[in-house]
Amino acid sequence: MAKGLSLKWKVPLVIVSGALIAGITITILVVQLVSGSLQSELTERGKAIVTTLSKQVERPLVGDDEVDIQNLVDIASGFTAVSYVYISDKENKVVAQKFKVGSYNQRTMVEAAVIDGGGDYKIDLTQVENTETYEISTPIGAGTLGNAHVGMSGKFIDDTIRATALLVGGVLALAVVFGMIVALYLSNALTKQLLYLTESAEQISKGDLESIVRVEATDEIGDLADAIERLRESLKAAIERLRKKKAG
Repeated sequence: MAKGLSLKWKVPLVIVSGALIAGITITILVVQLVSGSLQSELTERGKAIVTTLSKQVERPLVGDDEVDIQNLVDIASGFTAVSYVYISDKENKVVAQKFKVGSYNQRTMVEAAVIDGGGDYKIDLTQVENTETYEISTPIGAGTLGNAHVGMSGKFIDDTIRATALLVGGVLALAVVFGMIVALYLSNALTKQLLYLTESAEQISKGDLESIVRVEATDEIGDLADAIERLRESLKAAIERLRKKKAG
């Protein structure tokens, strides 16, 4: 009969397969949780930046101070994950802008009000040179002076998710390697005992009833060894009785 995969490898493969399935499931769940959390964090950060900017830019807008307006826009654009900042007046004309990639003219609307900003905030999904951005807008001077707009880069979310996935994947890989080593050690110990019992049973079938069957184990393997030993003793006793009967 052709032999299948050895038990020595079956045990590690089952353990590693289970670990991989569990690891992949955990990774997917972690990525989903991180994605939702990062999106919320990104928009809240954008709200804080655009709120501060809208208050700071009121006086320069009233005084038509273009230099001060541009300086405030430049400062706001320096925060982490900010892709662009621009100020539009009450006629929706851009009076100051700072785009880290592209320009206002390259900005395209993907989906309006993609997220409920709440209050005076509006959150649209835009795109600048193939980079998705969450644009957060709020009125300046209750809307009488225009609006402040801050674009928070979706690339920040993608990069963070990628880094998280790599970290989780690295931990998973280490866990799989460690699990494989432990599984091989355990399966070696198990198969060594089973091979010994198989050989003992083979010797008994050939008539060798003198070798005592003994395994240092208190589990099912130990029970199997005890059963084979009792079988050996029973066969030996039966043969002895048969010999005495023939001799008598």
